[in-house]
Amino acid sequence: MPAYTFERRTLDPGSERSFEYALALPERRRPGRALPLVLALHYGWSGDAPPRGYGASFLERLVVPGLAALDAVMVAPDAVAPWIAEEGEAGLEALLSALAAELPLDRERSVLTGFSLGGMATWFFQARRRWGFTSGIPIAAVPVLERFVRPETVRGHVASLLEEPDGSWTELFDDTPLYVIHSVGDEIVPYRATERAVEILRERGAPIELRTIDRSVGHYEVGKYAGALRDGAGWVRRVWKRPGAGASGGRASS
Repeated sequence: MPAYTFERRTLDPGSERSFEYALALPERRRPGRALPLVLALHYGWSGDAPPRGYGASFLERLVVPGLAALDAVMVAPDAVAPWIAEEGEAGLEALLSALAAELPLDRERSVLTGFSLGGMATWFFQARRRWGFTSGIPIAAVPVLERFVRPETVRGHVASLLEEPDGSWTELFDDTPLYVIHSVGDEIVPYRATERAVEILRERGAPIELRTIDRSVGHYEVGKYAGALRDGAGWVRRVWKRPGAGASGGRASS
């Protein structure tokens, strides 16, 4: 695995909007050369806010082991609010602006990824082409397309999408390459709903691929998703080599 340097930083220290984020930088980068960007959104938490270093743990446990081959700048913030809440989105906007001012980033080679709550936000933001990420990898997550969906109403929201007669929601993903990772053994977020959403999107011609993990891996075994994410890195590189083209639809299993 390519070597990375890890840093833990604070955005706007001392301000009310301050939050911590983790940064992984490839050691073999060349000065001045634009680097790919990976923004990684962590899973849910208990209480009012995630523990400090939650993003760093996610980055080290899964994201860097899975996407190291991309030689990308990888950043994982601690959430200041649910990612798709206006406050959560504003925090991400501030972080991305700060990174762009500091580092040479190639936004034509960029990935938005997230796990569980972060995966749902990946669906949400990619549907809106937010920040122009050229590929998305939602993990252990169903599509969430409305900002104010509460955790207890996610299943109803997804069911309404899948049952929509005209499938108009699929138009949001016409040119948004997605590599969706989900385990059949997920006991929290139902695999079948994700599988059906991907089937509907593929039928409509969306550039989407489903990477299925076998039922031996549960929702909370985050590190065990790294192999599937490494496959996702290969998919991302293929997408980046085809400017303007989506990934070929398909399904890959472990």
